Amino acid sequence: MDTTGQACFTSTTLTSGTITATYAGNTCTSASVNSVGVTVQPASTCLISLVPPSGTVTAGQATTLTATVTCNGLGVSNATVAFTSNGAPLGSATTNTFGVATGAVTFTTPGTNTITATVTAAGTACTCTNVTSAPVTVTVQPPGGTFRALPACYALAFPPLPWSFALATLTATGATPGATIAFRSGAANGPVLCTAVADSSGNASCTTNLSVFQLALGYTATTPTTGGLLTSTNTLSPCL
Repeated sequence: MDTTGQACFTSTTLTSGTITATYAGNTCTSASVNSVGVTVQPASTCLISLVPPSGTVTAGQATTLTATVTCNGLGVSNATVAFTSNGAPLGSATTNTFGVATGAVTFTTPGTNTITATVTAAGTACTCTNVTSAPVTVTVQPPGGTFRALPACYALAFPPLPWSFALATLTATGATPGATIAFRSGAANGPVLCTAVADSSGNASCTTNLSVFQLALGYTATTPTTGGLLTSTNTLSPCL
């Protein structure tokens, strides 16, 4: 208690309820007890979530990004949201009455693009400015078309040795002309079966030996682009 008869207490863990102050008294003042009800409001929490574009995204073609800004679970209207791709500005949009911002953007770089949405301005008591969404990865196809691996069939080798049990021709389309295509067993990190260079139409194919263990794994075609890899997976089945 200070010289004016006031006592001050600071807490960061206070919860709603009743606060009771007890004074023990002294030679001049009698002891006393006083209680008061207190309601503690939760701290404001601003969140922004980003929804990736649906369908195929092609470099040079407009696509739609959607972000939602909320404060304590309620939509924040008239907030400005900036979209970025691999750290570079991509576009911006303003939230509607439900806190949803929808913007038409155009990716210029094929391959793996990491996109985020950031609130750059918001007319609300909630601290929303500079709040950024979790990153979302988008695979952008080259403008020549959708990069994809085609279904392939295999024929048994003769004699069918364990490491050369079957023979298959693997094909990918929609690549950038002149790009190198790696055909891998199973997933995109699987061992390379063979490689080929895409022709002027973006097509590439190569013939490879398959072990008996690789037949059921399928295959993945990969091609490097600025910012990452384009990948496409398809099946292997017996040739009829």
